[in-house]
Amino acid sequence: MITDEVDSTDPTVRLMHLNRWGLCIRWREYPFDWVAPEKFGVVRRYDNGPLESLRMQATLEPTPENGTVLHYNLWIVPRNFIGWLLSPLQIGIFAKNQFGKAFRGYDELAAIDSTEIEQPLVSQRDHVAGSRRRIEAIAQRLSEYPGLESAMVRPIIDLLKFGDDFSLSRMRPYALAKLWNIPRKNILELFLQATREGLLDFSWEILCPLCRGAKSTVASLRDLNGAAHCESCNIEFDANLDQAVELVFTPNPAIRIIETHEFCVGGPQVTPHIVAQQTLQPAANLQWHLSLKPGRYRLRTVQGKSSCYLIAKIDDAPTRSIPITNEGFDPADTTIDSDSQLTISNGSDSPQLVLLEKLAWMDDAVTAAEVTSRQTFRDLFSSEVIGYGERISVGKITIAFTDLKGSTSLYEKIGDAPAFGVVMEHFEILKKHVARNDGAIVKTMGDAIMAVFTQPTNALKALLAAQKELTQSKNSQPLVLKAGIHTGHCIAINQDARLDYFGTAVNLAARLECLSCGQDLVVSKAFLDEPTVISFLEKNANNLKTTAENALIKGLDSGPVAIVKIRQSDVDR
Repeated sequence: MITDEVDSTDPTVRLMHLNRWGLCIRWREYPFDWVAPEKFGVVRRYDNGPLESLRMQATLEPTPENGTVLHYNLWIVPRNFIGWLLSPLQIGIFAKNQFGKAFRGYDELAAIDSTEIEQPLVSQRDHVAGSRRRIEAIAQRLSEYPGLESAMVRPIIDLLKFGDDFSLSRMRPYALAKLWNIPRKNILELFLQATREGLLDFSWEILCPLCRGAKSTVASLRDLNGAAHCESCNIEFDANLDQAVELVFTPNPAIRIIETHEFCVGGPQVTPHIVAQQTLQPAANLQWHLSLKPGRYRLRTVQGKSSCYLIAKIDDAPTRSIPITNEGFDPADTTIDSDSQLTISNGSDSPQLVLLEKLAWMDDAVTAAEVTSRQTFRDLFSSEVIGYGERISVGKITIAFTDLKGSTSLYEKIGDAPAFGVVMEHFEILKKHVARNDGAIVKTMGDAIMAVFTQPTNALKALLAAQKELTQSKNSQPLVLKAGIHTGHCIAINQDARLDYFGTAVNLAARLECLSCGQDLVVSKAFLDEPTVISFLEKNANNLKTTAENALIKGLDSGPVAIVKIRQSDVDR
């Protein structure tokens, strides 16, 4: 078993230990060097055992025939006679044959058209007895869920049948949605339903804000602590739900038994968002030939105090030179060509581990803040709450409160039983529109609800649609819905075994609802200033009328607060 720890004198170096045949082999593993997708390598220096050092480098070279040649090189320095005797045998024969077999296998797979796969790409021993029948039965049930069609279900079924362990050990729904060209909303719904059906399991990874590596994994939000530590970056950080906690999936053990082996603790597969990484000595230069997708990237060093942002564009400057000082990088943005040569010079007094990161990598992450604000997740996994006493930031979120106007007189007018039925119908209408707009109802309070959304415009769309349907309902007693919306930062808590939200932002949203007359939505200035909200109101200016006011908010002593009332012109009042 391989174990590791961080070198206290250099956090970029890992101290590795391997216990085998009664021996403990110790070595220092230096940071990987790589430039995706062309090359990567690593150096290991052993403290004991038959080897003094080992260096590996793999290089991918394109050919004129649209193919690729892989060069895989090992350099070893034996420590003693045993090392000189065993190295040619172990490296030159056994390892060469094993690596050659693996490389030829992947070469064969790369030549297969994925639409014409007839035989499994994994051996039968990787599957649990009877799992094929269970997979197909679950696939049929999933295809019958609203919004999930057979064409959406089939890719995940094929992945579970034919995918290798590495592909299945950490499935990210949004990354697969991009690969399969399926809407993200549908893929997330599919993965959640598949977990409920027993096809998949999920877990929560705590990600370092710098290296983005998973520092730990918990099976339930109950096991999540508010503080975390990254040994590689030597920092303490908050495990906030909007940036540091990601939901990932694996096959259920009744479907596939997955064996995970982490041979390279600092390799590219651990940090897929890093495009290039290399150690640079003082007064030295490095040159990277990059092929980047247009977008934003971050250039930083592990030891530095600052970073700079690169904006990759097509047909921009093909070459750029960027210096490092003792203070790090110049923080100003730099524009580079998407196919460019980047030169970095180390003008500092110490070696620097330089990293180039894709900022869009987090776009593919299903964060805890997002998934817990979806109705499907709360319906299927209501027991997924944080531990009692924990208060964990969810970052910026949109909170909405609603209440029925005149519900007391409704009970007096039509009687308790009919009025109760009307109120329940109103809850179903609200839940329908909240769910359609990727939100979730956190709780009900009498005739009122609290709902949360990660996207501000979704809250606006949901409540406008609910107000309109309730007011124009022909099948039941027309109802008038009061509503308030605010966007701000809050924390998650465990309230009566339910994931709830707490903070000033929640209190303000509740107070805004009290200012609504039922013919409007009352929103905060912070909500109205969201760019997506501004755009939505501009596009719907003919149907939505906004009125700005100042109002005193109960419980806030800071004086009048700027609010905006939004009315629909096409709703019968």
